[in-house]
Amino acid sequence: MFYSTVLILCELVLVTSKECSNSENCAAGDNCLDIKVSNTPKEVCTKCAATHVPINGACQAKDGQSAVCTPPGVADGTCQSCKGENYLYEGGCYTACPQGAPNPETNTCDGVPAPDCNIPNCEACSEDKKTCTTCQPGHLLTPEKNACLGACPAGSYAAGQACTPCDPSCAECSGAGASRCTACPAGKMLRYADEGRPADGTCAEGCVEGPECEACGLTIGGTKYCSKCAADRWAPRNGVCADTAAARSPFCTSASGGACTQCAGGYFLQEGGCYQTTRLPGKGVCAALTGDGKCQRCANGLAAVSGTCPLCDSTCATCTEPGQPGKCSACPPGRYLDAGNACRPCTEASGSIQGVAGCVSCAPPYPPSGAVTCYVKRGDSAGGSVNRGGLSTGAIAGIAVAVVVVVGGLVGFLCWWFLCRGKA
Repeated sequence: MFYSTVLILCELVLVTSKECSNSENCAAGDNCLDIKVSNTPKEVCTKCAATHVPINGACQAKDGQSAVCTPPGVADGTCQSCKGENYLYEGGCYTACPQGAPNPETNTCDGVPAPDCNIPNCEACSEDKKTCTTCQPGHLLTPEKNACLGACPAGSYAAGQACTPCDPSCAECSGAGASRCTACPAGKMLRYADEGRPADGTCAEGCVEGPECEACGLTIGGTKYCSKCAADRWAPRNGVCADTAAARSPFCTSASGGACTQCAGGYFLQEGGCYQTTRLPGKGVCAALTGDGKCQRCANGLAAVSGTCPLCDSTCATCTEPGQPGKCSACPPGRYLDAGNACRPCTEASGSIQGVAGCVSCAPPYPPSGAVTCYVKRGDSAGGSVNRGGLSTGAIAGIAVAVVVVVGGLVGFLCWWFLCRGKA
């Protein structure tokens, strides 16, 4: 082949690794290789700044190299694979392999030792080089072992140097178990374990119209909250009906017909209810209050109108326009931002982006083509689903086997006993 001939003529020899000095966009550290091309020394960068990728040993702006290089899901200044007549070598794409022979079927350089898993901030990789087993200090390993991040992704919590999946009932959590939720899936509301010190709790059903709540007219993040209580002197506080006359917890200074028209200090008015910025669902709507019970700065990216925050579409965490599903700027847990600025579930496809079955926490690929980077899958925790009593399916199976063995042994003994005694 032509490229093999080029390799023989060039007589490329790998010498050593060092820090590049001839490329301002080469990432700092041990990211430069010295090679020889026909006995002429040449430097090639193996990892660039996040906005660039290595092309033929030099850092090029990644936005202009989408036809050549496919970066990993998390931008780290390298190529994960190459396209066309380009071949992957040491994190970069080359028209001719610096070492080994080009393989047009895989766009890789054959005969080169398998590189470590292409995961930024990974210290040790698995034997098959596909996942990470240990992250560098200051980084945490995701449950799917495909990323090393500064903080655990939504749907998981830190346990040592790795992230562990939350209980399936939680969208976010502070630890193990259904009582450690810090955010809930759409349709569920967070019930704090200690109402006086909101930190974590359990996820319960959202608003249901009935004897206490007359209208569930407020929707935040896909969950319904009460907007009008059935009793005149009651009003929604943090989305749940409460007595406005209770002296211990004044929150509404003016109520009428089961709704509040003026909130006390520390609360803001939203759809007939008073909400706090220190707890859900209020802190997802308003970030800063005025002194007269109104919102000064919204948490969802929109501007307050007369002290009230317009609401984003229920699929968005933040947005640029209220109520529009295609105007999201950030997504809640379990969704990713697609090319049309809509937040799609991690399990669903959008255009050239593919979803991942069972995924509950993800990031979109870059460039926007291929599968999402799934950080957490439902069922990741402890090798099996958990029943309501807390036993994993593996534990239940083990107990069942033990019971069968014991019962079988007992039956055998009884048969032997009666047969032998009968003959005697």
